Amino acid sequence: MGSKLDKVAGKAKELGGHAMHKTGEALGSEKMIAKGYETETEGNLQQAAGHIKGAVKDAANKIAQSANRSL
Repeated sequence: MGSKLDKVAGKAKELGGHAMHKTGEALGSEKMIAKGYETETEGNLQQAAGHIKGAVKDAANKIAQSANRSL
């Protein structure tokens, strides 16, 4: 996935997980609460991966631009 897609998909997963653990709290379901936290964490990690991919791409582009200027 690209960096923007990772960020968007990760945010969706985070929000879904948050909703799941809040629903689990309302229903008193420990299993649903745990699954919600798990899904929310997966979303946060996916967003972080998107941020890292974007930073690496930006750095590579800056290096490429610098190399082209000095040639």
